[in-house]
Amino acid sequence: MVTPTQPSRVKPFRSGEARALPQVVILSSSLLTDRILIYNDLLPTLTARARVRIWALSATQPSFVQLCRAASPEAETEAFPEVRPFRERINLLRRLNELVWDFRQQPPSRLSHLRHVRKKARPLFWRLLIGPARALAAINVEQQLEDWLERRLLAYPRSPEAAERLRRHPPDVLLTTGPHQFHQPAVAAAARALGIRALALIPAWDNLTTKNRMVFK
Repeated sequence: MVTPTQPSRVKPFRSGEARALPQVVILSSSLLTDRILIYNDLLPTLTARARVRIWALSATQPSFVQLCRAASPEAETEAFPEVRPFRERINLLRRLNELVWDFRQQPPSRLSHLRHVRKKARPLFWRLLIGPARALAAINVEQQLEDWLERRLLAYPRSPEAAERLRRHPPDVLLTTGPHQFHQPAVAAAARALGIRALALIPAWDNLTTKNRMVFK
């Protein structure tokens, strides 16, 4: 039987050492992933091998910052950059894309939800998307639509602050812990535009069945 060893802690960074270590930015925008960061060996393991910055919505709470420092004094905790919503016309294109994929793939849970809940609760302009979505699904252009939409979404500057911070101090990799959440895709898009590699953690696998598609590849 192999006994796991504790990760060795690095000494405080000198200027030369900090440049030699890989740089990692971790995004957290929910209490679930906050707890993942605080209550296991992730941060100690990473900070033994990399320079880690955490961008978290909870960073405005002193108690969260203190817990992160207790988990790993070497990790830096920063406030999450400001993120803007998409304009409503872009949201309509996102909904159209979701409907086209639903009608192409025929997922029972989503189509049932569409029939019994969403269709009745949505306003008229959203229900008007159903006809065009069925037509686009019938001619098998769902992938072309999504590729075009991805380019539109990536070009929309939802977080100039994130882009500036990433440009000023580019990490080697960005870890998004909420690829379906409101805030994090904006930062991932800014990283992609700057050529920064990204990893995604799916915090709960049922997200993939209820949130539909991740447009960004």
